[in-house]
Amino acid sequence: MKWRKAEGSDGVVVEMVEAAGDFAIEKITELANQIYDTGNIPERMEESEFIVIPKKEGAVECDKHRTISIMNQVAKIVLRVIDESLKRKIEETVDRAQFGFKKGKGTRNAVFVLIAIIKP
Repeated sequence: MKWRKAEGSDGVVVEMVEAAGDFAIEKITELANQIYDTGNIPERMEESEFIVIPKKEGAVECDKHRTISIMNQVAKIVLRVIDESLKRKIEETVDRAQFGFKKGKGTRNAVFVLIAIIKP
């Protein structure tokens, strides 16, 4: 996680989580396991604040703005933990010949092989 980011609705910043050390890791792990097992995310963690920032001064059109989301920092950490856990589980079940859905396994190579096989 990057440092010096805005705090979310919980008032926690990444620096605080890092300062809490093993205690924070233990509590966040418990929370991630609870979310993973039940499939329910606490309402406080679902809250995000969206802020629209103009790309240029005086911009009035939507495409001339950038939107940022200020999200609960603990929620970001938990989501990353769950995401990595799901990636590992999916990696085990997806065949190594699968193309287009795995990192480093684009469809270009598969299409090239198919064309090479089809053409005499």
